[in-house]
Amino acid sequence: MNTRNNTLKIIILVIGMIIGIISVYAETGDTTKIYRKAQATFAHPIGTNGDEAPHVVNNFSFNLLYGVSGGVNGAEIGVLINNTSGNVRGFQFGGIGNSVNGSLNGFQATSIYNIVNSKIRGAQFAGITNINRNNVNGATISGITNIIRGNTKGFLFSGLGNNIGGMSSGFQGAGLYNLIEKESNGAQFAGLSNINLKDTKGAYFAGLGNILNGDSRGAQIAGLSNVNMGSMNGAQIAGLANVNIKDIEGAQIAGFANLAVESSQTQIAGLANVAVEESSGLQLAGLANVSPREHRGVQIAGLVNYTRRMNGFQLAVVNVSDTVKRGVPIGFISIVAHGYRRLEIEGNEVLFINASFKTGTTRFYNIFSIGYRPDGDKQHWGITYGIGTMAPISNRFNFNIDLTATHLNEDEAWTNELNLLSRLKFNASYLITKRLEVFGGPSINVAVSKLRNAEGELVGSSIIPSYGFYNENVRGTNVKMYIGFNLGIRF
Repeated sequence: MNTRNNTLKIIILVIGMIIGIISVYAETGDTTKIYRKAQATFAHPIGTNGDEAPHVVNNFSFNLLYGVSGGVNGAEIGVLINNTSGNVRGFQFGGIGNSVNGSLNGFQATSIYNIVNSKIRGAQFAGITNINRNNVNGATISGITNIIRGNTKGFLFSGLGNNIGGMSSGFQGAGLYNLIEKESNGAQFAGLSNINLKDTKGAYFAGLGNILNGDSRGAQIAGLSNVNMGSMNGAQIAGLANVNIKDIEGAQIAGFANLAVESSQTQIAGLANVAVEESSGLQLAGLANVSPREHRGVQIAGLVNYTRRMNGFQLAVVNVSDTVKRGVPIGFISIVAHGYRRLEIEGNEVLFINASFKTGTTRFYNIFSIGYRPDGDKQHWGITYGIGTMAPISNRFNFNIDLTATHLNEDEAWTNELNLLSRLKFNASYLITKRLEVFGGPSINVAVSKLRNAEGELVGSSIIPSYGFYNENVRGTNVKMYIGFNLGIRF
């Protein structure tokens, strides 16, 4: 019995929607209207208006199975289906569906479908779908989908999706998706995705992603990703990635990565930022920032920054660039193809022979060095890291300030105990040729060591000069301070 009832309901629903769609697209030959206070219909044409029903505008209309009218100017209630060839002004309720060939100005509600051929000003509610062929100004709510071929202004919500063929202004909410074929101005919320084929202005929230084909002004927020094929003025925020094909004026923030094909401003990502064309502003990434052309601003990364031309500030373990126009790269190592790179051979009071490599820019460079000291039958060596800066004094004279730290290994391959020499060096240099300099200058030195002698006494390093001005044991560490000197040549 239940199966028969369900089958009957489906047949009635299908027939009703077919009749509604046919009536909406059909043309009425006689446009003369008759106005009456009220009517009642069992199933057209069995009713008080009879065959005249398609030409009668009623103030109040009641339909039991299937009712037809030329318009409603007040209220219409149908147990199953209402079919109106003209306009509806007021309230219309159909148990299964409403179809209106004209415009709707008021409120329309049904359990299954609403179909309106012309403009809507007011509100619609349908259990399954609203289908509108013209502009909508108001609220449209459905359990599954809203299909609007014209422009919308107001509030749209559906359990599954909204499909808008024209421009949209207002709010669209959907359990699965929003699709807008023309310009959008307002807010969109979708459980899965928002898809806009033209320019957008406003805010877009999606559980999975936002896909925008035109220019965008406002905010895009997605659980997974945002893809914008036009220019962007505002913010892209995604749990995984943001992709923008044209210019960005604003920010890209992603848990994984940001990609800007043309120019960009601010990029913040958990893993990496990539700006294919010129970029400016801030690039902040947990792993890497890449800007193959020019970056004007700040790059900060957990591992590496790369740009062809740098005009600003870089901070990472590794900084790589072709040219630094203005600014400074700061990191463990900075490689600038057209920057400052020098080899040095130096001698000082602790390690008599040192080979050093300096790389970066004159404003800030990194120093990597290894040194050696023979001492009778003993062999001492050290490995050094440091930073420095150079200031030109004249065409031939330069002045360098270097800060270095050297781990000293005394008569063994590697000394495991703390045995560190820190040096602050002030060197003046004279340029003999374009790539050959001699340099020298004083240094302020601090040596900290936990080395002990054969009797177990804390004495510190044995190769630190004894003429220092400070030699004390502090909390199990020997600390020595003295003034030193270094001399060398630079290539």
